[in-house]
Amino acid sequence: MDFVWYIAAVPVTFFFALYVVLPATLIINPWLQTYIVFLNFVKAPFTDYSKPKKLGNKNLKSGRSFHLSVTRSVNIGVWHILPESIPEPHQEEDYTRTLQDGKPIIIYLHGTAATRAHTHRMDLLKQLSSLDNHVFSIDYRGFADSSGSPSEEGVVEDALSMYKWVKESCGDSPIIIWGHSLGSGVATRLARHLCDTSLVLESPFNNLREAACNHPLSRPFRFLPWFEKAFLDTSAQMNIHFDSDKHVAHITTPIMIVHCRDDMDVPIHLGKKLYEAALKSRRPGSGSIQFYALRNCGHIHVCQAPEFPYIVRKFLKSCGCGESFVCDKEYCSTDIDWAALSVGTLTI
Repeated sequence: MDFVWYIAAVPVTFFFALYVVLPATLIINPWLQTYIVFLNFVKAPFTDYSKPKKLGNKNLKSGRSFHLSVTRSVNIGVWHILPESIPEPHQEEDYTRTLQDGKPIIIYLHGTAATRAHTHRMDLLKQLSSLDNHVFSIDYRGFADSSGSPSEEGVVEDALSMYKWVKESCGDSPIIIWGHSLGSGVATRLARHLCDTSLVLESPFNNLREAACNHPLSRPFRFLPWFEKAFLDTSAQMNIHFDSDKHVAHITTPIMIVHCRDDMDVPIHLGKKLYEAALKSRRPGSGSIQFYALRNCGHIHVCQAPEFPYIVRKFLKSCGCGESFVCDKEYCSTDIDWAALSVGTLTI
């Protein structure tokens, strides 16, 4: 009899903890949502961020690591990856001088969890460098080797500080803000306050509330009557909104949205909603908006798509920067789905 009671008690206790204790804990302690949204505690141990060229097997040709002071108590870790065509300087201070060479400068804002040293992020850095761009990759406050604790206001301030530093050093070289996933929310909020940067949104969502509702990890909880109060309203209580669909209405510079049809973390229809919000609010005389729906690259491997070099070069050219050369069908990989590459493609 005791064994039967034990067998019954285990699942009951588990589901009670999952569906009652966990939501109640979040409602009582909404500050826990900060950890759930940013997941900044998820990172590989024993990583030396000071030597980006020696991390993993990505064979970065160059890479400088430094820290940028945002406030008295916050310093963020930064990597500067040079364009592949530029030989690595002998002195670190010479890295800054290269920013005035006129080549595009991309400020990369990563998504939730892990760090700038994560494999798929280093893949992207290498790809962008191979396309002859400067790339700055930052870790927000509380991530990796950056001090402080993350918040929506804080991570946007970190990104703004990086932009200001680059702007003071780059002369007339063009700057592009690139945000992936949660970083797209950071990038969109940042870009609404700038007037001279193009914007790339990789696997973006329209706002954090809908992203949470559509995330696969929220599926087991959606039937709960207190789902919104426990998992959505608590983020709002902590002033974490990332309302990109509202911020994008104030952006007039060129925008490119890249999303994968098989993205399970941030479904492509959320990227479509953001695109439609941008189109609806676009002012006369604003820059172009491009939407690309790719295939077979999930949430974090967009840069591995055969179309990737083509769409990046094409966007940079449309912004008036980068090489004038844009590859054509004969030059590019035969694996490219050309039918999916018409600007504004929304077929899902």
